[in-house]
Amino acid sequence: MIAAWDVTGREPTLAWLTDTGTEVETFPGQKASQVLLPMLQQLEESTGQRITKVGFIRGPGSFTGIRAGLATAQGLRLSGRAETYAATAFDLLVPELDADTTGILLPGSAGYGFTAVYEDGRCVQAAEARRLEDVSADIHWLCPFALPGLPEQVRTKVLDRHPVSFFPARIAAASAEADQNLEPFYVRPPDVRKGVPLIEQLLKGGS
Repeated sequence: MIAAWDVTGREPTLAWLTDTGTEVETFPGQKASQVLLPMLQQLEESTGQRITKVGFIRGPGSFTGIRAGLATAQGLRLSGRAETYAATAFDLLVPELDADTTGILLPGSAGYGFTAVYEDGRCVQAAEARRLEDVSADIHWLCPFALPGLPEQVRTKVLDRHPVSFFPARIAAASAEADQNLEPFYVRPPDVRKGVPLIEQLLKGGS
């Protein structure tokens, strides 16, 4: 069986391939580190099938969630239990872009979202975190879900579908390569990047 997970956001999400399509389940209110292995075990028990291929979203999102997802995948890989596949949420949504939508906008936290812009499937503006109020209205954005707080003038195409739901079928179709890019994909808000050296200076000044 092929399964994939995303634990980079507020709700751990698991997707798996069945004979009739892809099933998706979310686990609201639970921490990635507590729920990830139990939900994989429960999936095997409920289906009577062993998971032989796994995919995980390596970012962007929560630092802790990204690390938890990566550690679980690496553990399954090193134990020889499953082939391991990795993708960013952007990677999974690029094939869903069309002639009208050239940007991907992902939900973040604390009023932020993650953006990247593409041209003919090629990234022309690297992923970055930005405040939703500052998202460009000149680009038509593809979003997995509606984002409260986005200015009215910003155009979006909402899929109402979790990015990880595309992953099992892509793995089955051999459009992903095993054991590649097994690295975390962090995109930090600008305020965080600026704040780190400032904190270091303050600490040095106080020593």
